[in-house]
Amino acid sequence: MVKMADTFLQVYAGRVIETERDHRQEFLSKVRHALGHFPVDGASKSPDFQNQILMPEKDLFLLAEKAMDLAKSRSEELFIELESSATKIGWNVTRFGSFKQVSDYVVDISSKLKAESVIRSGHPLLENLDLDQFLADAGIKIDSIFIDNVDDKTFEQRLLRAKAADADIGITGVDYAIAETGSCVLFAKEKVSRLVSLLPPVHVAIVQKGQVLPSLDELFVLQRRDFLQGDELRYMNLISGPSRSADIEQTITTGVHGPGKVYMILLG
Repeated sequence: MVKMADTFLQVYAGRVIETERDHRQEFLSKVRHALGHFPVDGASKSPDFQNQILMPEKDLFLLAEKAMDLAKSRSEELFIELESSATKIGWNVTRFGSFKQVSDYVVDISSKLKAESVIRSGHPLLENLDLDQFLADAGIKIDSIFIDNVDDKTFEQRLLRAKAADADIGITGVDYAIAETGSCVLFAKEKVSRLVSLLPPVHVAIVQKGQVLPSLDELFVLQRRDFLQGDELRYMNLISGPSRSADIEQTITTGVHGPGKVYMILLG
């Protein structure tokens, strides 16, 4: 018989079931292996973060605080690790120290790609960059897509989807980034649509210092904390480089089911 301490909860076919913990580690190992990352020793491999599923709520909240403390106290180290891992999986990574430099770079990317239409999410960071004005001054049309929680059949959703499909570039902030896998994490929520990062052929993601977590383990701790605090379950996008697809002969093609070019801008 499997003991409770060796199980975790998993949603399957609408039901919450108990599954052996080894299955969770096997799943995460497959994700890391697919992204070209292999087990390493370090702070991000803390057993505390790997064994948090059945942890008492009080201890979990403390662990979540630890995860955020790691993101802040190791921010420079994690930025460097993220830049390395993201570059390996196909992100075009550039780092800047000011909002103005980021805005100029986004305009430069848009001009070089001869973009005629750009859409952006409603991440607060993008408001501070004043991208709308910078792109408008460069003669590039920009739209803001802010709604993601309306019915697919509504006029608003059809309009948003059409804008995203017609855009040349989609620009987003992030909720987190993962140093180990080179991934950006985006949650679907008010003012942030998944369409911005999924439909345009080019995606530009802007990551601020302090948003980078060491590994997926810290991300799942924070997700469970948010759930226990009453946050509704949301779609979560883990974006790990350009879209890749393989045919029956396993020939890899980029950009078929998502952006073929992806830019990660590190700010800080």
